[in-house]
Amino acid sequence: MARNDSDDRLLSQLADRVNRYYPLPDNCAQTSFLALQEQFDLNGGAVLKALTTCPGIALRGEICGAVVGCLMAPGLVFGRDELDDWAGYLSRLLPVRRSCAGFANEHVGSNCADVLERHLARRYKLAD
Repeated sequence: MARNDSDDRLLSQLADRVNRYYPLPDNCAQTSFLALQEQFDLNGGAVLKALTTCPGIALRGEICGAVVGCLMAPGLVFGRDELDDWAGYLSRLLPVRRSCAGFANEHVGSNCADVLERHLARRYKLAD
């Protein structure tokens, strides 16, 4: 699917938000969620707090916090309320799985340590 000017404008606005917020918490999970929360006027103040522990899954270099934070937004909007709603559950996963695959293709995976190594040319001990 081709991007249009509206998509480019939206992505630019989100990037501006991320760049403005990231230095405050130095937390990619909280920053990515906050940018989406504000851009799309989502509820979820408790989600922002819960994402405190999610960069690299507690700074262990595991799943990228930006991925985790971005997964919270569609979960808030499209998530199921009934735990036994399997059809709803499966239908809501498809677009999110595409998004995760796009991130992984662009950044050589979704593992925090691998993403940082790709972009910064070295591995880091995040908890240090």
